[in-house]
Amino acid sequence: MNGDGLNKDIGNNATGNTYPQTPQGSGNVNSSIKGYDSNQYAGNVQAGSKGFYVTAGVFGSRNNAAKLQNKLRTQGVGSDIFQDPNNSMYYVFLLKFNNYDAANQARTSNFNGQYNGKLWIKVM
Repeated sequence: MNGDGLNKDIGNNATGNTYPQTPQGSGNVNSSIKGYDSNQYAGNVQAGSKGFYVTAGVFGSRNNAAKLQNKLRTQGVGSDIFQDPNNSMYYVFLLKFNNYDAANQARTSNFNGQYNGKLWIKVM
């Protein structure tokens, strides 16, 4: 836990599956997940900035994170990748929120039933 009582990573763990590499910052703004403010989607976010990230995967290698990003893209789900400088891990995220409650509602509802993969919240 950090000083504010929140876990740095909250929710389900990544599966460790691997998929083909894409360049960093190539998040798809167009997503099959609908109903959120446009500034919350991965393609419109400064990846790694302070906030609460609804995350689909975490990896030790950029290549493996990019493979998950490509898999999500083939499913019509927009995502992006950032590296946490504190642990050097790569996070594949779908949306970013400014508060925990909104991020947790999106995660627990699987984006109002629009996503069927595992999700958790990464706090930056």
